[in-house]
Amino acid sequence: MLEGDAYFAIAHDGRRPFRVRTATTTTEDLGTTLVIRARSSDSVVEVMVVEGKVALHADTSNASRGVALSRGQLGRVARSGLVSVTEGVDISTLLGWMEGKLEFHKTPLAQVCEAFERWYDVRIDLPDSTLRSVPVSASFSGQSEDEALRTLAQLLGLRYERNGSLARLLVRSTKGGAAK
Repeated sequence: MLEGDAYFAIAHDGRRPFRVRTATTTTEDLGTTLVIRARSSDSVVEVMVVEGKVALHADTSNASRGVALSRGQLGRVARSGLVSVTEGVDISTLLGWMEGKLEFHKTPLAQVCEAFERWYDVRIDLPDSTLRSVPVSASFSGQSEDEALRTLAQLLGLRYERNGSLARLLVRSTKGGAAK
């Protein structure tokens, strides 16, 4: 059972189908290259087809029959079994981790922080819950965790504080109209 991110390049063999199971999905190869993102902390499992086709099925009792995905399509399966498909997804965004990059395109800050936590082994606190949904479009490559966090904070007009393995992204306070 897969938990985490995985990249597969599979030669199709009709006699021996290749299947990847996560806690809530089964993805079956139809001759393809794909990325699967399945983390227990996420509310969805994501399957991105780089080349070829896959069949994606939710493993729930109320699941529909599943969907076929092809190049550039991103399938998402919610814990409830609901399957959705997004067309024309930027493949490089989901493959960046294989090249040592973190790439985000209109990604909610809460998800960006989760990716930073996994990548840099740091805990990030967002005391202002309104920041969780702020969209982030950025790319990080070869930066230390402090450089990346400082860049992220600057990009969003936030303040960054660090105490050991805990980092905080805070709204800049204003006094007399000037930002600190």
